[in-house]
Amino acid sequence: MSPGLADSRSLFTSCAGKGTIDERAQRIPPPPRSGPPVQNPASKDKTALVSRLHKIEGQVRGLARMVESDEYCIDILTQIASARSALENLGMVLLQQHVEGCVRDSLKPDTGPERVEELIAAVNRFIKT
Repeated sequence: MSPGLADSRSLFTSCAGKGTIDERAQRIPPPPRSGPPVQNPASKDKTALVSRLHKIEGQVRGLARMVESDEYCIDILTQIASARSALENLGMVLLQQHVEGCVRDSLKPDTGPERVEELIAAVNRFIKT
């Protein structure tokens, strides 16, 4: 086994017992907002989004099992590509909902430029992944 693989295995085990994903996510502070809160259009499809996230979570857990059982590297890489694609697709759905809802509804003369800057920053963060 390569040293890098051993290190990654310790990452899987070192995170165990530190709370569920939901508990850990609640400890992450939200990013600062530049303006007043806007109705999140994603809340309309929250069930579908959460369902997709649970499927992605299952894929990642499957990846951990594959690494632990020394599966063929190409198979693991294929599953990594699949999980990344699923996350990117989910990100595109959220980005589309953000533009169609939050950004469109907040483009007013007094807040428009701030929202456009916020959108550009969000798109830049998203495409760098």
